[in-house]
Amino acid sequence: MGDVTRTRARRFRQAASALLVGLCLSTAFAERPLIGFYVGERSPGPGLSAITVPGSGKQLFVTDSPALDLGAIDAVEAIEADDPDTVGIELILSDAGVKALGDTTRAALGKHLVLMLGEEVVEAFPIEVAIAVKRFRLRGIPRASVEGILSTLTAQ
Repeated sequence: MGDVTRTRARRFRQAASALLVGLCLSTAFAERPLIGFYVGERSPGPGLSAITVPGSGKQLFVTDSPALDLGAIDAVEAIEADDPDTVGIELILSDAGVKALGDTTRAALGKHLVLMLGEEVVEAFPIEVAIAVKRFRLRGIPRASVEGILSTLTAQ
């Protein structure tokens, strides 16, 4: 890798990390916490709101309060993306966050774990086993989604 490419990669990581830290520290976003893990139900019910899973168009139903929120996260790190239209992040959970994630997923086997940034659904996947991991890596988050959240925050 050449010096110019390394410099660009380092600048991307720094800019993305600054953006994510800014997003995580802001408390001025919409109705939902800025980052939240939710349990997704397949059927509507009292206190549940409909969301649409990107890519599949599948509809799930989640509560307004996450099972885990920003308090469960110790750090957020940017991951360099191959595609210029996407970004990647790695969420590093606190010890309490790891336990809460394990307890939540153990109790929700057969449902879906949904990660949301504010009102934006980032990812949803079936819970097949209890998940108790320290590092949670996501790739392919549309850059426009993150930029949209940032523009909403800076407009307030």
